[in-house]
Amino acid sequence: MANNSAKKNEKSIKSTVIYVQVVVFGLILWFMAFNSMWLIDGTLSIWSYLLCTAVSTLSYGCYKQILKCWELQLPPEAAEYYIDVLAVNCIVHLLDPFTSKIWYYLVYSGTFTGFSLFL
Repeated sequence: MANNSAKKNEKSIKSTVIYVQVVVFGLILWFMAFNSMWLIDGTLSIWSYLLCTAVSTLSYGCYKQILKCWELQLPPEAAEYYIDVLAVNCIVHLLDPFTSKIWYYLVYSGTFTGFSLFL
């Protein structure tokens, strides 16, 4: 009886892992594709691109740590920190192409002069 329950839990975790993997890797590809396009276009500095790469690497590391916590069947509290960091990074991945364009227009239109070193 307990063996069937373990198999059911494993099947449930597998479907969740596949869903999380598709979402996380899709957002990382979205994020890096748009930032690569702006790097090639010349509107993004190499330092900003390296920061984008660091955020993407952190997201991948959090994803791997969450999987490790689930594989070892640790309590849910063990992966909470990684899930929180991954959620914030996913929001950044999703919204960055839109907010970067807004910052670009504000800085180069003369409306906003701060943070121009990072663009």
